[in-house]
Amino acid sequence: MPNRIELASGEIAQDARISVELNPSEDRAACLIIWPRKPTAVSPAKLAGCVAATCRVLSNAVLELAARRGRKGW
Repeated sequence: MPNRIELASGEIAQDARISVELNPSEDRAACLIIWPRKPTAVSPAKLAGCVAATCRVLSNAVLELAARRGRKGW
């Protein structure tokens, strides 16, 4: 089975990262969203920035997956 491919990752708050990986199995491919292992505390003033950073990572993963599909003809 091929290794996982990182589609996108990034810091969403201080000391908190998320990543999205593609597990390109021949019979059943899957995208894995890897969240922080513990709760992420942010101040109310920084919540919008944390949500925006999370959306940025997820949207970058969607774009990367679309690009890979175009190259491989998925």
